[in-house]
Amino acid sequence: SVLMAAGTVVAAWRTASVLWDETTGRIAAMFVLTMSPMFFFGKTSNVDMGALFWTAMGLMVFAEILRDTLTTRRAVFIGVCAAFAPATKDANYSVFLVAGLILAATHLSRARRDGVTRAEALRPLAIGLVTAVACYVTASGLVFRPSRFMAHLQWSTDSGLDVPIRFPDTLVGYVGLGGR
Repeated sequence: SVLMAAGTVVAAWRTASVLWDETTGRIAAMFVLTMSPMFFFGKTSNVDMGALFWTAMGLMVFAEILRDTLTTRRAVFIGVCAAFAPATKDANYSVFLVAGLILAATHLSRARRDGVTRAEALRPLAIGLVTAVACYVTASGLVFRPSRFMAHLQWSTDSGLDVPIRFPDTLVGYVGLGGR
C-alpha cells in the first residue's frame, strides 16, 4: 500500500507534466500527496490504494497516448491498468471504459489522417483489449474460481434491501442510472 501510494503521487506528477508542464506536475503531486485517502489507505492493507494506483497509472499512460500516439507498449500498459483497477475495486471499470472509447476514436482518427492502413491502426487497439481481458480474468479470479467470481458479481449488483433495484444491469439500466 505504501509503494502504491508513492506510485500514485508519481503518476499524478507525470500525468500533469505530460498534459501541461513540470510546475503543474509538481503541484498535482503535492495535491495528491495531501489527499486524505493517501494518509489513511496508504498505510493499510486495503484495496482502495491499489485501485487508486492502477487508475492513476492508467490515466498517466492515457495522457501520454493523447500527447503522442498509441504504441503497442502503451497499449499493453494501459490494458494491464484497465484490468487491474476494476479487478481490485469494481467501480474503476468506468474510468477505463470512457478512456478506452476516447483513446480508440483519437487513435483511429490520427491513423486515418496519417494514411495508416486499417489493419495497422487496429493492431495496438486489439493488443490492448486482449491484454486487458487476459489480465482481468486472471486478476479477478474468474479463471481460478468462477463460482466465487459469479457470487461476487451477484453480491455487487444486489442491493441487499427488500426494494427492487430501479436500474437493471443492462445498457438501458446504466443509461437510466446515468441520467438519474
